[in-house]
Amino acid sequence: MDRLENLKNIIIYLMADEHVSHRIPSSLEERQRMMRALMNVWISESIQACLEGRVATNEDEVNVWEPRPISEDFLMKQDVELQMQCEDKGVVSLKDMAAANSSLFTFHSSLLLWQGDITRLKVEAIVNAANAQALGCWAPLHNCIDFITQGYNLPARHVIHTVGPIIPDGVPTKEQEEQLAQCYRSCLDLAEQNGLESIAFCCISTGVFHFPNELAARIAIETVKSYPRHALKTIVFNVFLDKDRADYVLIGAGAGLTTAAGIDYAGEDFRREFREWIDRYGITDLYSAGFYPFETDEERWAMWAKHIWFSRYRTGALPLYKRLLKIVDGKDYFVITTNVDGQFEMAGFDADRIFATQGDYCYFQPASGAPKELYHNQKWVERALPAIHNCRIPTELIPHTPDGQPVSMNLRCDDTFVEDEHWHRQAQRYSDFVRTASDKRLLLLEFGVGFNTPVIIRFPFEQMATQFPDVTLVRFNRDYPQPSLQGVKSFLAFTEDINRIISSR
Repeated sequence: MDRLENLKNIIIYLMADEHVSHRIPSSLEERQRMMRALMNVWISESIQACLEGRVATNEDEVNVWEPRPISEDFLMKQDVELQMQCEDKGVVSLKDMAAANSSLFTFHSSLLLWQGDITRLKVEAIVNAANAQALGCWAPLHNCIDFITQGYNLPARHVIHTVGPIIPDGVPTKEQEEQLAQCYRSCLDLAEQNGLESIAFCCISTGVFHFPNELAARIAIETVKSYPRHALKTIVFNVFLDKDRADYVLIGAGAGLTTAAGIDYAGEDFRREFREWIDRYGITDLYSAGFYPFETDEERWAMWAKHIWFSRYRTGALPLYKRLLKIVDGKDYFVITTNVDGQFEMAGFDADRIFATQGDYCYFQPASGAPKELYHNQKWVERALPAIHNCRIPTELIPHTPDGQPVSMNLRCDDTFVEDEHWHRQAQRYSDFVRTASDKRLLLLEFGVGFNTPVIIRFPFEQMATQFPDVTLVRFNRDYPQPSLQGVKSFLAFTEDINRIISSR
């Protein structure tokens, strides 16, 4: 049957049942809209009749509310149209979502974020805001129950219906926060009880229910993270509106990110590569090795040749940094980092969007701090490494500036640190980015930043989260997740391994 003709027959059936008559529009889109409107009226009136007892029968003193009758022919026509609408919108599988990095952020090994129409998702269950009567919940604190139905003409196999608290004034109480958390737990309970492996959540209680978006997101993620899952393998958080996305993303990275990425200054790789230095000098980690009082320049620069190679040139771009780039690729982002390993640039981040405040292992500078010039050292490292013998390099390989001055590493340790033109240019770009994003939707992603230099990233990020009108601070920190400042409005902390959160899915 022709699609327009099928829609016409559906509309005629619904109008006859409602005893109304309207002109049937000619276009496909208008007929679809009319069909939906009539179906909404038909369903709501049928349910209201049941609620009022107009079609009740009494059997053994138990009220049974009969559903409004409908013909099999109509159901067949309706199914045909709904299935075609589903095809028109396109079905999105978990595999499709994982490939669509512009719309999907994989921020945990089993938690996904997707922007789009939740009814397109081919998962085992999607979550719908409803109450026990399959209607939207109108009453604040209404005692709605959670239940599961088939997905019928949806790509999802099931629909789990739940409703969260309504917040008329937009300021939820602690009780209402717990009610929202319980919505997520109840849905997860139903999914587990039915052996489902995947579920997609809508933003429960936000929108017309007025639960604050940022707080609702934090409750959702924290509740799902702490839930003891067994059958469930993948959970999708679905956002629909552009306002649920950030306009700007500012990344702040400390030593914890590089450690998670695989460069451990005191780990197994360090012990293997620096065994000779450990045995000879008793050094315990690369950080303290940089301050060891070697007796000769030949010894000091032998260690630095190995140190630079280990930290800057040995691995190339690490997978974790590449995955992080996929998250911000195509977005307006900037990076500020106290790391000196060059991983952001090697992973493909735009060099103009990186401010490495503390220097870079790949540069020498004049030991005196003047002139304000830097010198690439990779070729020197390649010459010096094979020449190391007994933890020394030949005297002629001791590095100097082109005019013969002694050099030092371009790493901030005292007031001789060289801030060249590039450093100041990037500092200005960082300042400009923050100023531009200050009154927009700004997402702060802070990775592995502790208290060695908190005034560079940690404290400024908290100040932004306190002072800017629409900012969310997401902190990835195993040891120090909580903010130090009071008044951080929107905050979420992860203490898990960053590799589990920034997944390769």
